[in-house]
Amino acid sequence: MQFSLRSLLIATFLLAVLLGGWFGYRRATMARLAWLPLGSLEAEALFPAESVQATSDGLFEFTYHIRRGHLDGIKAPPGFSGLLALHKKSQTVYVGVLESLASPELSKRWPERPSYTGGGPTVTLITDEKSAAEEILQIFRDADVLMPGQMTIRGRIVDRKGRPLAGAIVDLMGPFVFINHFRTRSDGTFTLTLEDSGQAPPPGSGYFLRIRAAEETAERHVRWNTPKFALDPANPERVALVTVPR
Repeated sequence: MQFSLRSLLIATFLLAVLLGGWFGYRRATMARLAWLPLGSLEAEALFPAESVQATSDGLFEFTYHIRRGHLDGIKAPPGFSGLLALHKKSQTVYVGVLESLASPELSKRWPERPSYTGGGPTVTLITDEKSAAEEILQIFRDADVLMPGQMTIRGRIVDRKGRPLAGAIVDLMGPFVFINHFRTRSDGTFTLTLEDSGQAPPPGSGYFLRIRAAEETAERHVRWNTPKFALDPANPERVALVTVPR
């Protein structure tokens, strides 16, 4: 079979158009994924250290973004006479440490809290004793560890200018999926604890993160996929910086 020069030029042009369209689609929908060394300055900077802050009404509070797992069974420090109560609203846990949980100061503050901050469990503690808040903050840090056999991915999602992507849904896709489980916080951070009711993704390759912007609707998809990666029990804790093309 013979082809004329004109036919070859037309075929080359059409192939170039198809490839250009495919690469353009990939640029528009593919997020950049950078794995940061665990314990590095870059990884630690994604989750700044929490501290106890004084409030305008004479109380003390801190917000702790859980990094690795579930903080179950947390109790007040020994010798502290206050009460510790967990109030779960979606993925957010509110903790009050006061002499009385019926305290008007505490009851006034909780209705002002957002109903959802997402990105994995977030703990907000309110107390009338600064020393108690500092002690419990350390308890949270000590308790925030990986359970045997558990894997977690945490990190931050930003745009090309480094601005955080707040309120985005982060799905684990691939051989095993976690959909609608995780949402980025206001600073773009997220924590994916890869376990739910005893179910966990099997090790292996072919996984990727799907990021769905907060403004996405059923009629208008605003989402990006990361390159594929593997889950390895020998590397159960990973830190990621994800940059979306916007």
